[in-house]
Amino acid sequence: MDSDSIRELYEHLASILAGRVLDRARRGLYRSYVSERDALPYLQGRLNVEEALARPHRVRMAYHALRGSVSVRPFGPLDCMSRRYNRLNADYLPLHALCRFFLESSGPTHEPGGKLMLPFLVDMARLFELFVAEWLQQHLPRTVRLSPQDVVRIGSTGYVEFRIDLTLYDADSGTCLAVMDTKYKITDTPTSDDVAQIVAYAVARGARTGVLIYPRRLSRPFRAEVGGISVHAVSLPIDGDVEAGGQGFVEEIAAVLPRAHVTA
Repeated sequence: MDSDSIRELYEHLASILAGRVLDRARRGLYRSYVSERDALPYLQGRLNVEEALARPHRVRMAYHALRGSVSVRPFGPLDCMSRRYNRLNADYLPLHALCRFFLESSGPTHEPGGKLMLPFLVDMARLFELFVAEWLQQHLPRTVRLSPQDVVRIGSTGYVEFRIDLTLYDADSGTCLAVMDTKYKITDTPTSDDVAQIVAYAVARGARTGVLIYPRRLSRPFRAEVGGISVHAVSLPIDGDVEAGGQGFVEEIAAVLPRAHVTA
């Protein structure tokens, strides 16, 4: 499943938890073995034939009583941990892990932890792109307009298209100032494929500047001219002080824009 936000991720996890609880309820809730003599709607243990024939109405009464056997009680996240499991209740472990997740009101992080949780994948490339877009929206001068996921159709049929991560336009004239592509990978310098891609985007959109954005500062700064397109490699570091890294990122973007667009 794909999640575009933390809220949607929580909703997916809640749906998984609800589905698994219902599945377990259909198969029967786990109970501890306790010696008990009672009239039940199903056979469990030994059947007392004489008493069952003598009082058949007790079966339906017991059925209705069992419907209220599960009560609502408050529990904390620690109650979901360090529990004993066996072959009859092993499927409760992921249920308890999800319950602990919600009870702690915690979100996922990229750090390793010491608690069990259902595995899930986060599309970090897309998340990084969204983060860069949001950061630029908050810090670009008013003279610049940001367009995420800009689509350029190639050819007369329009079946082939470029989907540019981020495009900067002059807010007044609509002139394309730069095309940008986020690259969620660790590298010392852009690859030839990275440069070829951003140059193709710039040509398709009619821009003179192409910017490649990485999540960590490159060890070797990169700037090149390719067919009249100025290609720059910048970074928005997320492995340290994000605020400081974001400020440096905005300064790098401002440096590649025409001077008239540097200040708000």
